[in-house]
Amino acid sequence: MGDMKYGRFVPSPPSKEPCYLTDRIFKPFVENELLKDEIYCQLIKQITKNPNR
Repeated sequence: MGDMKYGRFVPSPPSKEPCYLTDRIFKPFVENELLKDEIYCQLIKQITKNPNR
């Protein structure tokens, strides 16, 4: 559900902090040392090789 709100498919409650949604999405990855490196690499790959930006 958090990813749908972040993508603006579902409106987020106005009382929530803007980073609430990203924190909720990325928290499991950041807390796991092995996944932390992987998610970083995947994000960098997405933003550096994205022809639509």
